[in-house]
Amino acid sequence: EKNIFPEYYLIIVDRYKNQVKRKIDEWIYMIKNNEVAKDSVSKNIDKARQKLAEINMEEQERRSYEKYLINLVRDRDVFNTAKEEGKIEGEAALLKRLLTHKFGKLPEWAQEVIDNASSTQLETWGEKIFDAANLKQLLDNID
Repeated sequence: EKNIFPEYYLIIVDRYKNQVKRKIDEWIYMIKNNEVAKDSVSKNIDKARQKLAEINMEEQERRSYEKYLINLVRDRDVFNTAKEEGKIEGEAALLKRLLTHKFGKLPEWAQEVIDNASSTQLETWGEKIFDAANLKQLLDNID
């Protein structure tokens, strides 16, 4: 038979003596003192420490911190976008060098097609370059 009734424990934090011996003591200490005890190692206690720091900030400091977090996310997005664009540009440059080596000077239309291709398409062309009889066959064969 499955017990569907939860057990509840009442913790009276005023009676807690601030002696951290077990992991549960770290959480009780935090609840009672509104701070995390030093050398705490409980799972997710660092997240609680961060949240307490945010809660205890002055209004202006909290607004500045929230703005910082928004900027951090935006900057990470800008970095990842630039990284992806750089990767695509590198793939395109490598493909152009390989095609030039195999077929000679690339016509303008081929360079434009390569410059506007996705990373997936560049990768596909790179894999098919050795089987292609000519440039047009390779670049016209868009999957």
